[in-house]
Amino acid sequence: MTLSMPVLALRGLVLVVSIWLFVFLLGPYQTLPFELGMSDKEAHVLTFYCFASLLLLATHTTRRGSVLLFCITISAVAEVLQTSTGRDGNVADFLASSLGSTMAVLPTLIGFMRQKFKRNVADNKHLQIRL
Repeated sequence: MTLSMPVLALRGLVLVVSIWLFVFLLGPYQTLPFELGMSDKEAHVLTFYCFASLLLLATHTTRRGSVLLFCITISAVAEVLQTSTGRDGNVADFLASSLGSTMAVLPTLIGFMRQKFKRNVADNKHLQIRL
């Protein structure tokens, strides 16, 4: 399977963003969101929204649930690892990160389910009993 240049570039971007995400989540940058004019929770939501969106673009469209599970797992691991770097892990940060991931993935899941439902209804029209 040969990947096109845009797909390779997008996957490279996901790798760079992943490294950036871990550096900023685990590093001593607790005041960065406030310097950018955001609260800590807003920064978590925005960061994981962007991360999940990039992962959705870089992976196959059938892996929506896996992307969501991966992002939620990453946010949990990051909060646990923060306790070993002199910062404190926070359940509210985990929930904010999970919300950002869900906000990115949920519309695509709903669209996929609607499309599948319409396809099933169209396929089962011949089974309807006509009176």
